[in-house]
Formats: sequence, structure tokens, C-alpha cells
Amino acid sequence: PAALGGSASPLARADRDYQIAAAHFYAEDFGEAEQRFRAIAADGHSPWQRTSEYMVGRTLLREASLQNKAAAIPLARQQFAKIADDHSAGSLADSARGLLEHLDAMEHTEAAMASLSKRLLLPKPEPTALADTLGQSTYLLSSDTFSQARSKAGIAEPFDWVQTLESSNGAHALQVWRQKRSLPWLTLALMNAKGKDPAAMELIGEADRLSLTHQPLEQRRTT
Repeated sequence: PAALGGSASPLARADRDYQIAAAHFYAEDFGEAEQRFRAIAADGHSPWQRTSEYMVGRTLLREASLQNKAAAIPLARQQFAKIADDHSAGSLADSARGLLEHLDAMEHTEAAMASLSKRLLLPKPEPTALADTLGQSTYLLSSDTFSQARSKAGIAEPFDWVQTLESSNGAHALQVWRQKRSLPWLTLALMNAKGKDPAAMELIGEADRLSLTHQPLEQRRTT
């Protein structure tokens, strides 16, 4: 959108300045967007000052994730840390803290995956915490930002399991099941096994054994 002329009210001009900065942001013209958001963030009279401070960080984060500009990461971290520490920032501070965690994951992906894995494997997680963990894990599994880390061998087990499920990699499922002898990997191996596979009878036999083990006592006696 075009800038407003001098006859417009200060509020209307402030709104339009923010709209223009946002248009550059969504057009992925990040250099121009950052410059405009910084100008608004420096304007103490703009109602968009606080939001623009946050958007400077978002712009830098997009530069890092979409344009592979590693130099933008510490700048984004600095911006979000400033907002996260501001007790008057309200929901923007909460969002900034979440994006700081996202930056941690970008810089230390393997450690982030290990941490999420432990949280996913908790026997009785708190529902809200579980929802947050699932959301972070889903993003890590789907975002191109983490594609290189996901392709490495030996990634954390829950992520390995999901990728094996999605790729229908029966050979890998069988290999891991033989190492771990766990029900999740047995399930994957069975899902991908064919009737003529050499391991088919081995997998079916293990499934039958588990079925008997989990039967009620009286039913087991009759069986």
C-alpha cells in the first residue's frame, strides 16, 4: 500500500506505516521490512511500537530460516530476549520466549530432539505440557529448517519411529525391533511385512505371544 499524505491523521499514518512494513514482511522482502519495523519501534508515539519491536525479531528469524542467514540468528535472539524480559509486554513476551526455544532448536537441533524425546516418553505427562511437546515435535518433523538433522542416522527414537512409519521402511522397522524388542517397533514391522517375507512368521509369533501375555488369567487357562 502507498504511504498516506500529510492530510491524514497521525493515527492513520501510523497504521499505514505498519501495513507497509507488514506487506514487505509477507512478500519476503526482509531487509526492507526490518528497516521499516525498526523505524516504527523507535517511534514512541506509534501504537504499533511494541508490536514492531517483536516483528523485528520475527523478520530476523525468517531471514535465518528461509534465506539461511546464520548472522541473523544472534540478532533475533537478542531482540526476543529483550521482549521476553519485559514484564509489561504481555502476550508478546510469552511468544518471544517460545521463539527463543525455537532458536535453541535451530542452533542445537540434536539436543532439542533428545529433550523432546524424553518428554514424549514420559509415562504420565501433564496434558498441557504434552500438547506443547507434541506441537513442537510436529513442527520439528515437518519444517524444512530441520530436514538435515532429521536425515542423520541415530536420531531420537520417537522421531525415528514416526519417520519410519511415514516412509514405510519395513527393513528399518524390523532391524530396530530386533534390537529393542519393543511393541511400537513390532507394530511397525508387522505393518510393513509381506506374507512371503522371511521374518513374517517370526513377527506373527511374537505378536501371538504378546497377545497371550496380555489376556486375563482365566482366558489364558482356557487357551
